[in-house]
Amino acid sequence: MEVFDIQDTGEYELVTKGNTLKDVLKEENVYIILSHDWKICWIWIGKTCSNVRKKFAGARISRSILSDRQLAYSVKTVDSGDEPRNFKEILSDPIRKTYRPDAPTLEHIKIQQKVLKNQDIPADCKREAVLINDRFYVSVEVKVMDTKTHKFEPSEFLPEGVTFLPENYVSRLFVKHGKVEAVEFLTKDQHLKTVEKKTVKEKVVEDRREEKLEKVEETTKVIEKKAKPLIEDYKKKYNVTKIIPKKSKIKKRRVKSKKGDYKRKKKKSKRKRKSISGKTKK
Repeated sequence: MEVFDIQDTGEYELVTKGNTLKDVLKEENVYIILSHDWKICWIWIGKTCSNVRKKFAGARISRSILSDRQLAYSVKTVDSGDEPRNFKEILSDPIRKTYRPDAPTLEHIKIQQKVLKNQDIPADCKREAVLINDRFYVSVEVKVMDTKTHKFEPSEFLPEGVTFLPENYVSRLFVKHGKVEAVEFLTKDQHLKTVEKKTVKEKVVEDRREEKLEKVEETTKVIEKKAKPLIEDYKKKYNVTKIIPKKSKIKKRRVKSKKGDYKRKKKKSKRKRKSISGKTKK
């Protein structure tokens, strides 16, 4: 069980003082309690807590903690003095305090590097964690010199008891000489899949375009090779230094009007018309 104290600033910190939950709770504060046995995230509000910001922060922080750890726990709000029976049962349970995990052994580091080098990850998945012997490592993104890399760090928060993985988790084994070295955990993400599909389509279109351009270049080279001796013979025969290609005559198309009939340019008639008086008019 883990207990988090909500601060006045809207942030939270893990409670380390005290042995049981009953020793930790104070009436002027708001706490988030993760009960891994019951799979419940409790938001406990003290009687004398008048800070509204803390109450709203408790609801927001509880959602962020569960989403970050990908825990499918139910969230319940409890006021001091109106606790249900299952909450009263955990008051005497010990709380988990922070601890510094041991550094990974050389063997674990080699296996981690082996897992990271294996880049054959499906398009709709991303690396989440790896289990080596009895140690659970979480994948962390690190930025070094404007380049993003991944590394494994030991997980400090693991729920006690039996834990079922979410539906979007996929696992794969690393086996060597008949022994399981590691179990890697991947998470499926539909957004990654759609993005990858788009990139694949674009790549196919680009490849086809490049193939067409290569074919055009090859044909032009073949035509130039065949036409070169003919052009030289023509130049010698007619004493021509440069051959200028004739401009192709493009016929003007008739423009269609809105009514549907075609407009034609009226030619000026050069004929002389006679008036009624008999005199000629231009």
